[in-house]
Amino acid sequence: NFYAMLRGREDTQRPVYKSFLFGCVSGLASTLLLQPLDVVKTRIQLSDSATFTTARQNGMVSTFVNVVRKEHPLVLWKGLLPSIIRIVPGVGIYFSSLTLISNELSALSPSPVKSLMMAAIARFVACVAIQPCSVLKTRFESGQFGYTGVLQAVKIMTRYEGAKSLYSGIGATIARDVPFSSLYFMFYTMMKQSVLFDYPSLPVSAAHFSSGIISGIMASLLTHPPDVIKTRIQTQPRQYRNRECFHD
Repeated sequence: NFYAMLRGREDTQRPVYKSFLFGCVSGLASTLLLQPLDVVKTRIQLSDSATFTTARQNGMVSTFVNVVRKEHPLVLWKGLLPSIIRIVPGVGIYFSSLTLISNELSALSPSPVKSLMMAAIARFVACVAIQPCSVLKTRFESGQFGYTGVLQAVKIMTRYEGAKSLYSGIGATIARDVPFSSLYFMFYTMMKQSVLFDYPSLPVSAAHFSSGIISGIMASLLTHPPDVIKTRIQTQPRQYRNRECFHD
C-alpha cells in the first residue's frame, strides 16, 4: 500500500506526482469495492431521523437486506459518482501532501509524534479541498434527496441553501478526518515496526496489511462520533447545527 511505498526506499525522496497517482488508483479501487458499506453506514447514522424512524433498531446486516429488498440492489452504489469525485482526488491530495511533507522534513522513518503531525496537516489540506464532494456524497447516500445528477444537486443546493451548503459540516469533517488520519498513520508506523521486529519471518506485505487493518479499526473506534455528527449536519443542515448535534 501507499505507506509501504512511503517507507520502503529510505535512500531517496519519492516524487510527489507518483504519490498522487498511487493515491488516486487506490482510492478508486476502494470506492468501487466499499461503496455499499458506506451507503449502509450512512443509513444507520440517520436511522433515528424523521426519514428513518422505523429503522432505528436496524443493524448493518438488516439495513443491507432492507435496502436490497425494499429498494434495489443498485441503491447500494447510490452516490458512487460523488464518492469517486471525492475520494479519488482526495486520497491523491492526501498522499501527495504527506509525501511532500515527508520529503521536506526528510522524515522517511518518522517517529510516532512526527507521523501524527504529518498526517494531520496532509488530511487538513485534503478535507478543505474536497468538502463539497463530501457533502454531495453523503446526500446521495442518504436517500433523502431526489437528485438525479451531481450538477443538478449543486444547482439546487446553491439556489435554495446558498453556496455555504457545499461546506456544511466542515467542522465535523475536520474533527473526524484529521484525528483519524493522524491516529491511523501513527498506529500504523508503530505497529508495522513492532510486527516486523517480533515476527521477522513474516512477509513484508503481510506486515503492512495486518498493521493497516488493526490501525484502521483502532482509529475508527476513536473517531466515529464526529462521523455521525458530520452525516447529520450534511443531510439536515437546517435541523442540525454544530452545537445542536451534541445535545440531540
